[in-house]
Amino acid sequence: MFMKMFRFVKFNIKNCETINSSVVLVDKNSIIINNAQQPIQLNNPFIDLANKLVLNNAYNTEFIQMKTNMPDNILQKNYISEKYNVTFNLFPVRFQIIQEQKYEEFLKKTLSLITKANISDKIGRIGFNFTLFSTELEPIKNKILKDNFAKNYNGFSITFSQDINEDCKLTIKLYEAIKNNQQQEKGVLIDANFEQVINQENTINKAFNEDYSKLVEDYIKNIF
Repeated sequence: MFMKMFRFVKFNIKNCETINSSVVLVDKNSIIINNAQQPIQLNNPFIDLANKLVLNNAYNTEFIQMKTNMPDNILQKNYISEKYNVTFNLFPVRFQIIQEQKYEEFLKKTLSLITKANISDKIGRIGFNFTLFSTELEPIKNKILKDNFAKNYNGFSITFSQDINEDCKLTIKLYEAIKNNQQQEKGVLIDANFEQVINQENTINKAFNEDYSKLVEDYIKNIF
């Protein structure tokens, strides 16, 4: 059964309410090593970003480093603030920034963080992610599934994917969820991921200048 409980933070994209959004940076060497026969030595480009003072200055808020079960926080570091959550992984090499509400200039500040660290040429992929909630559970199920099929199951989960262009792929996952409020309202949780492959043509600046809120809105309209 695909059912999730979550705390709810609200901002609207038409008939959906967005819970959070995030940016995930993936090291170029992590992509190479997945296809290599022999292991290679990795130089982690994000290690200097996983620093409380750097994050404080970049996002103009106070971060706290969280303790992990890893010895000396070698494999993973986590930082939280009132506005953002940050996770740094040594392997696979990735760096994730989550905003729990919609803050102005989130993408601009993240791009500035990358630019100042001078690591643009070390990034192979960037994920721009959105998690949304809709109460339109039954209409969506009725639109996608046959009645005699849907009524036999207590849970609902489905994944769609589409190549937006040769450098960007969209994956949307829909599954049942419960809004963790007084009504325990059932609905659909929507995970939308735009994966941008970074290269000479599809630069980091170009990837960050996309209007992802508009893209999410347009694709969700097609579902509803």
